[in-house]
Amino acid sequence: MWILEKNFRNKVLYVESLNGNARLNYEKVRDISNKGAYSAISSHLISRPSVEVSPQPLTITFLRNPSARLVSAYEFQKATNSLKEGDKNFRAFLTRLRQSPVSNYQARLLSPQSWESTGPRSGWDLNPRAINLEDENLFVGTVELFDESMILLEEWLEERGLHFDSSYSKVSNAGIKEKESSSMDLKKMVFPDMIEVDNWLWNEVSNNLQLKIKNDSKFDSKLEKFKDRRRAISQLEIPMIGPDEFVRI
Repeated sequence: MWILEKNFRNKVLYVESLNGNARLNYEKVRDISNKGAYSAISSHLISRPSVEVSPQPLTITFLRNPSARLVSAYEFQKATNSLKEGDKNFRAFLTRLRQSPVSNYQARLLSPQSWESTGPRSGWDLNPRAINLEDENLFVGTVELFDESMILLEEWLEERGLHFDSSYSKVSNAGIKEKESSSMDLKKMVFPDMIEVDNWLWNEVSNNLQLKIKNDSKFDSKLEKFKDRRRAISQLEIPMIGPDEFVRI
């Protein structure tokens, strides 16, 4: 959010669903965006547009190690007293979510969804074979290679005629710090079927990023310059909007 505001001040549409479990049809969100002349859309639940949509928007998303993501979600909810009734421990938390869209969540977000003319379906169909990581309108980075992903994102956007400064002052949404030994123990408890497809997707993206980095002889220099840019804006203040200002549909 901070990076988006730095690049598109007051021109970002933050939109979420009224129902936290419901996906948002891209076409519906696009209509709202067009009315406000926004430059970018930020959402946790928006679907990717169908291939029939023209022009195709540029989609940017970041993945996280699947088991680490589940551990982080549990620790955050525990720390903020927002666990559901019955989630007495991590095993109970996982058991409840095992049959929900949280299972292989990241692959579901990137899976193309079908929408009926009379209204949306669940929006959580898992269709990994339809995820095209070579799509010229899709950029996928990872949290674990965040700075490296940002450098590649800048170059990806530059190729498409868009200048974008992805440098940032400090890490946001870092989550609850846990002892590494405790975190490793919790990761081992994750049901394999909950992360099987997400693991495949995360590994594919990670390998693609690492290959691009390896094949760029100047990447180490680019990374150092990126760190210099981060230090240069360490005190930059960017006004942020609160959740109460998000558009909810």
